[in-house]
Amino acid sequence: DRSQAGRLLFNTSVLRVLLMGVGVILLVGFLTVRQNIPDSTPLLPEAVLAIALLYVGLVPNSLSTGLSALYYAFEKAEIPAAITTIATISKAVFGVAALALGFGVVGLAAVSIITNCITLGVMLWNARTLTPSPSPSGRGGRIHIQRGNLCEQKSAYVAKAPSPIGFYPLDEATGFIQ
Repeated sequence: DRSQAGRLLFNTSVLRVLLMGVGVILLVGFLTVRQNIPDSTPLLPEAVLAIALLYVGLVPNSLSTGLSALYYAFEKAEIPAAITTIATISKAVFGVAALALGFGVVGLAAVSIITNCITLGVMLWNARTLTPSPSPSGRGGRIHIQRGNLCEQKSAYVAKAPSPIGFYPLDEATGFIQ
């Protein structure tokens, strides 16, 4: 049901952000233990900063992945494909520039954040016409976060599976290609 796409996108995005929060806690715990192991060389501050920046870059990247699923559900796979191609080329060009200017891995991580944010912005801008309702709730006002197991919900995201030669219908019960 495509009319539920905005609500499902919102709910899966909330789930993604919550899981990233758990990941941040685990990452901080790991880095704290790693930096304090006796008789080992701690990571350089630049390495820790690069790890943190790369993790920050995962936020817009994960949300862009959710938007890609929305495009696939509406059979507009060419939009995320084109955006991803341009973003990959840009990331490579700007990454080389960051390295050439001496910014190192921290510069590469910053390029990743910038590219992922631009990609998310372009995908959001283009996706504004895909969802019919003005809010993720579909009610035009308050946003209602879906409770329950998101994995059990039937959604427009799993209606068809993309492939290089077209879309294959998925079996709703198993999730496998028919």
